[in-house]
This record gives sequence, C-alpha cells and structure tokens, in this order.
Amino acid sequence: AGYLPEAVDAVLEKLTSLGFLNDRIFAETYIASKIRAGHGKDRIQRDLRQKGVDQDLIREVLLDADTDVQEEKAVQLALSGLRRTKPGENRQKADQRVIAMLARRGYGYDEARKALDQAREQLQEEEGPEEADSPSEEEQLEEAMILVRRALERDRGDDPRKTAQRLL
Repeated sequence: AGYLPEAVDAVLEKLTSLGFLNDRIFAETYIASKIRAGHGKDRIQRDLRQKGVDQDLIREVLLDADTDVQEEKAVQLALSGLRRTKPGENRQKADQRVIAMLARRGYGYDEARKALDQAREQLQEEEGPEEADSPSEEEQLEEAMILVRRALERDRGDDPRKTAQRLL
C-alpha cells in the first residue's frame, strides 16, 4: 500500500509485543472453533497451513486440542447421515456416503469409520430389539432367492418371460 518496509516492520514489532500478533493464540482459537463446527483435524491442518501458520505449531496445538469433542461431533454427523438413509438403501452404499461426508469435513478414514460404527450402535439402541432382530440383508436376499427358485420350479412348463414378469 506504499508504506516503507521500515514502517511495516516497526508496526509488526509493536503489534507482536502487545500480543495482537500471536500465531499460537490464533491457532488455538481457530482450532477450537472449527472442532465445535464439526471439522476434522485434516481439514483444520490444511486451512491453517494455507493461512501461513507454521506446521510444527499446528501439530503441537492440535495435540492439545479436545479430541473428545471432535469425536463426539463426528458421531453426531454420522448419525445425521445415517438417518437420511433411504428405506431399502444398501447398507454398504449408505456407509460409503457417510464416510465420504466425514472425509469432506476433514476426518481421516479411521476416524470416520469409528464414528460410523458408534453411530450405528446408537441407532440400534434407539430402534430397540424388534428392529435389531430384523433379518440381515444377506438373510433377506437368501429368502428372496428361495422364493424365486420355488416359482421357477412350479412354472417349468410356462413361458419363461411370463414367469419372469410374474416374479417381478
């Protein structure tokens, strides 16, 4: 902006001595707010690096950060994602969708997987025993295959297209 380098240096020194320019305080405040917002360590680390904060300082402050809050936020996000699962949606696809959402938030795969597992446990507790005892996807598939075999055996003499239409 046209200021002499000596003037800029003097102002920076004065602001630093007064405590207005402190990367550690900035990083601690930034990390705490982003954890409360549900962001993972990977994303926070990347954002701070882009803001020019020293990598060693970022790692040090992240080690001191409250990981319990971060894990709790990840589980809440996973629960939210699981609750948006469509009826009949493949469990593997739903899990992949939730893990991808957590990855976009900056959670590593291990963190996301752990949060997803905890969220699934919480959902099972909420659903109660009648929902938890429902047949698994594999059991449902096997039952459907048995029904198809029976129909095919029963309709051996019929036109295969008609049998297929009836089954569908």
